[in-house]
Amino acid sequence: AKKKTCVINRGVVLIDTAQWLALNITGAIEALVRAHLSKRAGPLWRSGVSQPPFLLALAGRYFDLGAEFNVRGLGRGDIAPEEITHYKEKDLWQPYFDSFLRKCEFHCCSGCKGWAMTPFVAPLAHRAKIVHFNGRLKPDKAGRRGAAPVAPPP
Repeated sequence: AKKKTCVINRGVVLIDTAQWLALNITGAIEALVRAHLSKRAGPLWRSGVSQPPFLLALAGRYFDLGAEFNVRGLGRGDIAPEEITHYKEKDLWQPYFDSFLRKCEFHCCSGCKGWAMTPFVAPLAHRAKIVHFNGRLKPDKAGRRGAAPVAPPP
């Protein structure tokens, strides 16, 4: 796989079952798992058992529906500068979002090195077809539910 290869989120995927069967994707995934677990060929990848063979079996065999079909990251506490740069390069970042950002000073999140910006901002949330809360700040945790709009900090 190339460094820039697209990664498919198995939690948000639309499958053409007729095409899946015709291409024997299940058989390809099972063969990859068997090879990975065998003493003769394996291991084929470093971590995980289900995600790597799924990605390998589907490599080049998918249609990207667009980022609005999986607006991910909601519930995260931070956003990396590289992500902001990516959104700016794709012309998805609005200057308004900058008013929400504060440099993380507390090393509050797993993997935080003090350079992440908080809070996480999802530039496509207003166009989302699917919103994906995959962070530790999910709205169902600690009673974080409400209809009030979010405003930038003072």
